[in-house]
Amino acid sequence: MTTGGEDVARRALRLLAESGTSSAERLTRLRAEVAGDARARESVDLALTVSERLAERDRRERELTALYETAGDLSSLRDVEEVLQAIVARARGLLGTEAAYLMLIDEQRGDTYVRVTDGIHTDAFKSARLAMGAGLGGLVAQTRQPYATPDYPHDERFVHTVDEVVGDEGLISVLGVPLLLREKVIGVLFAANRRERPFADAEVALLISLATHAAIAIETASLFADVRAHGDLMERAADVHERLTTVAAEGGQLPEVAAVVAEVLGADVIVADPGLRVLASAGPLAPAPGDPVTGVVAETCRSAITTRETAATRAGCAAPVVVDSQVLAVLVACRGDLGVDDQRTVERAALVAAILLLTERQLAEAEHRVRGDLLTELLADAQPDPPRLRPPAQGGRLRRRRALHGDRQSQAPGAEEAPRRRTRRIPRRRFPPSQGRP
Repeated sequence: MTTGGEDVARRALRLLAESGTSSAERLTRLRAEVAGDARARESVDLALTVSERLAERDRRERELTALYETAGDLSSLRDVEEVLQAIVARARGLLGTEAAYLMLIDEQRGDTYVRVTDGIHTDAFKSARLAMGAGLGGLVAQTRQPYATPDYPHDERFVHTVDEVVGDEGLISVLGVPLLLREKVIGVLFAANRRERPFADAEVALLISLATHAAIAIETASLFADVRAHGDLMERAADVHERLTTVAAEGGQLPEVAAVVAEVLGADVIVADPGLRVLASAGPLAPAPGDPVTGVVAETCRSAITTRETAATRAGCAAPVVVDSQVLAVLVACRGDLGVDDQRTVERAALVAAILLLTERQLAEAEHRVRGDLLTELLADAQPDPPRLRPPAQGGRLRRRRALHGDRQSQAPGAEEAPRRRTRRIPRRRFPPSQGRP
């Protein structure tokens, strides 16, 4: 049925004023009705163009609103795991796909690995790894460009190394965009379906925008995690320092130092002399005092003693106990995965052990010195025996009497002035027995 051009234009405007997808469908039907009227068809075509642009504007508004909400949600999260899970959930929701997942770059191994997923069912996919340049994800990470494929199994642009894993998951159409942080790729964000479906440019742009916010959120959460971890390490270091200082201040012994380190690090701890004979130990598998240190632990200890520096091996971490440039002992924590901060704990414990050994040595030297001084004083204060306590020699008693009488005469007043008087001995008178004494 043919209608006038003005009537068609009015109908097209009324349909254009209506909201929803039905208006576009009705405009399409109207265009088919006026196919024979060029002027009326032109009016409908213009109305369809305006309708498409309005729909595109509405779609962009919804996307921007969702993206803004996503950015706000991500920025409010401080836990890395929560941030990563929120990213894939938002990607799946914004693009309306059946699955979404995130791969991160392992700089140490030089490849990529699946970190978090949403809508993925198989365990093999959740733990998959890709070499740089392999597969869709490896290509995105290597080129730092987004890639999309409506039919991944038959797309020859990629090196197919995980087709079995992808096939078991049933993914067909895949879109991947890089996570860039200051021009550095830290991962790849994916949206995928289990059916063929081409991704529009607008969807690619939307996922790129989400990936940009996601990279910032990951960095922020990682920084907060680092700050928390550093705070925890500082708190633990302060606690270790306080406990070791208390042991040193209270005159503790090496077993107490070993016990503190073993509890903090969760490892067997050994303190051994330079000959690798155990002086003290702590831990369920640590050798007893007096036993020798053997195996790889002994090699670690020898390395620390020889170099006089901390030695870290797969057997553990050993620090020399040095006093006055002399290695008195070695302290080793038997755990191979100790970090730098744990090694600092071992070094701090070795320093406290050195203080205890130095204090013990100084006390022993002081005690030895005091005993020597006391013996010297006793020997110096001893006097020879008085003459009267000695056994008399032959003629000694007579000489001693003469000397004694001579001393007394020399000490009598006026002894030198008074002349010696000669006394006369009167004989004793004897009477006859018949006569008594008068």
